[in-house]
Amino acid sequence: DLEALRREGSAAFHRRNGEIHGVRVTGLRRQGLFTHLGVRRGDIITTVNGEFIDGPMKLFSLYDRLQSAGNLRLKIERNGRVVPLEYIIR
Repeated sequence: DLEALRREGSAAFHRRNGEIHGVRVTGLRRQGLFTHLGVRRGDIITTVNGEFIDGPMKLFSLYDRLQSAGNLRLKIERNGRVVPLEYIIR
C-alpha cells in the first residue's frame, strides 16, 4: 500500500533546467525494502519500468501499475553515472 511505501524512506522531485527529472532519494530505512534493492541515499530514480518520472501524476500511475507487475526495472543516476537495477517481484 502507498502508506507502507512512504514509510520506506523519503524523496523529493529532482529538477534539471526547471523540469522534473526524477526523484532524489533523501532518506531510507536501514533495513527497508529499497535498501535491500540497492537504492542509496542521494540516488536519483529517473525511470521505472521504462517510464520517465516527470511529475506526481506519473508516480501515482506507476505505483498503480506496479501492483500487478512481475518485475521492477529502475534507472538511477548515482554520482553522475546511470545505474540500472532490476528485480523480480514475487
